[in-house]
Amino acid sequence: MNIQESLEKARDLAEVEPDDALRICNEVLNEDPENSVALFFIGYICLKAERYGMAYNILRRCAEVEPDRSQIWNNMGQCIDMWNPDLAISYYRKALECDPKNFLSIINHACVYLKSAKPHECVKLLDRALKMSPDSPAALYNKGLANLFLRNWKEGWEGYAHGLGEKNRIKRDYGVPDWDGVSPGTVVIYGEQGTGDEVMFLSCLPDLLKTNKAVIDTQERFTTLFARSFGIPTYGDRFKNSSTLIDVEKIDFQCPMGSLPGYYRNSEDDFPGTPYLIPDPERCVQYKALLDMFRGKKIGISWSGGLFGTGKYKRTFSPTDFEPFFGDDVTLVSLEYKKPEIDGLPIKHWDRATLQGVPFDETIALISQLDLVITACSTVVYLAGAIGVPCYVLVPSEPGYRYHLTGGFPWYNSVKLVRQKGGESFKRMITRVRHMSAVKAIAA
Repeated sequence: MNIQESLEKARDLAEVEPDDALRICNEVLNEDPENSVALFFIGYICLKAERYGMAYNILRRCAEVEPDRSQIWNNMGQCIDMWNPDLAISYYRKALECDPKNFLSIINHACVYLKSAKPHECVKLLDRALKMSPDSPAALYNKGLANLFLRNWKEGWEGYAHGLGEKNRIKRDYGVPDWDGVSPGTVVIYGEQGTGDEVMFLSCLPDLLKTNKAVIDTQERFTTLFARSFGIPTYGDRFKNSSTLIDVEKIDFQCPMGSLPGYYRNSEDDFPGTPYLIPDPERCVQYKALLDMFRGKKIGISWSGGLFGTGKYKRTFSPTDFEPFFGDDVTLVSLEYKKPEIDGLPIKHWDRATLQGVPFDETIALISQLDLVITACSTVVYLAGAIGVPCYVLVPSEPGYRYHLTGGFPWYNSVKLVRQKGGESFKRMITRVRHMSAVKAIAA
């Protein structure tokens, strides 16, 4: 094969057999070290594999060789938009200088504004994109997120619906029609995104149960908790190819959990904010007995949240940042889902209660016996709120859309937001929490 034939083969293999594509591109570079197409394919494959640092440096070299190729600048922006949004924006602008019709660069540019808590700017760019492609799911979905950021609930949920079927929101098929929000019958409500989202969106289920019967299909860790709380059949087949409920239950419609707010949460007054999950009474007794062995009030803490692609670096800090509570007449209890490194720190941790993979019945029962929770933006927020435990959330200055730019947290009355002021450290935020009157009363 000549170089052109090799590159065509690498292009065809990039999505399905990336290792083979990389091997072919490497062979091309052995013959032609400056081949920009081979460099581009390698950078693209690394980007798709979330090897962002490697992809970025390869694409930088690619841009030096072929500076007028729009897609190179676009991909460079994708590599770094989580940790250097300003530089990423400059790359997206460069991509659009090279090709004003590069639709993907407009979308990615808008997403940087979304991640940087600039929803107004995000909407402006997406409106530009929608003039080019009015039915684009990506543009409609991200505009929906921006509207949710701004508490424009109805418009937000309408856009949010266009995200179903993407990699983070898998659409399932139970062989029945999608529910329209009004038709009578039995609806299977299924999980299709993050753990915290499942908990949050199921706050809408009591509204549905006023008019319809329902069945839940969720991850196995939630089955007993949801079955007890809602009193309806609950299956744990979310991550299986098919669900056993099809052979057991008579269902008329299907509905993803993320679609429920579009039917029931379209104004500020639609959020009751009341608890709806019921902890296991026996486990509650066990955790109460365990916690009674320790001094003072019991405060649950969590200091990490999210993944790299969901802003982990913005909302994760150190357990030592809770020093303002060290030495007080309180017991700090870790709610971390990974085994924490807390040797030498006055923090209790029980693997069986919180570690990734344990039934959420354990985690909820422990949280229910705490006097207070102080946490990063993580699943802990929703678990505490869903059972009405007082919870303070340390919200970064550039929050995710769920925490909005201003105002409180509408989903749960027991959850209060503590917003970061500029470059304020998380330790300083925790100090502020320590001096809040409500916390003083709990910790006294």
